[in-house]
Amino acid sequence: MSAPISPIHIEEALVAEGRRLRDLVDKIKEAAIEEATTETAYKVKFAKERLIVRALGGKVTEGLADDTATENTADERLAYRVAQANLLALREELRIATARIDALRTLSASVRTVS
Repeated sequence: MSAPISPIHIEEALVAEGRRLRDLVDKIKEAAIEEATTETAYKVKFAKERLIVRALGGKVTEGLADDTATENTADERLAYRVAQANLLALREELRIATARIDALRTLSASVRTVS
């Protein structure tokens, strides 16, 4: 049989989770900046590439301009998608960390009630 959980152990776990949460919020801030930066770089280059194709003259369809711009901005689009995925993963991690803290608070209230 395991020993009962003490309020001290719960408090220590809450403090540790609080630190993790703070670190995670900092990471999310950095990831959000990275996502915004890569999005801007991608969209600006995409627009420039479309303008370049259209400036060449001739019968350039919208589809051709978009296809050429898409091909010429593949690296920027990849960087943007990776930054989006990273931010999404960190936000999910934040939700999980918040749920852990809520669980510890509930456990703490239960231990106080039983004590």
